[in-house]
Amino acid sequence: MLDALKLGTSRRAWSFDPPWKIRVMSSEEAITDLQVRLTYQEDDMKALNLVVTQQQAQIDALRRDIERLRELLAQMAQARPDPIDDERPPHY
Repeated sequence: MLDALKLGTSRRAWSFDPPWKIRVMSSEEAITDLQVRLTYQEDDMKALNLVVTQQQAQIDALRRDIERLRELLAQMAQARPDPIDDERPPHY
């Protein structure tokens, strides 16, 4: 069975470190590691918030544009004297 494992997988395929490579962190190191991770997460959240804010501004501008186009279309429909669909073709 060990031969099959050696042939079928490489060491990089394992998703965990072997027990002899695991290093136990002290409480101070663990706290420092958590603080660093928290700082990166805060930076990521700020960047994501900026993107979401920009996207919302774009969505609002697009909604205003759509509303203006609807109004323009309604004005154009009212300005037209007769609908083209009701006209008889010229060959009749």
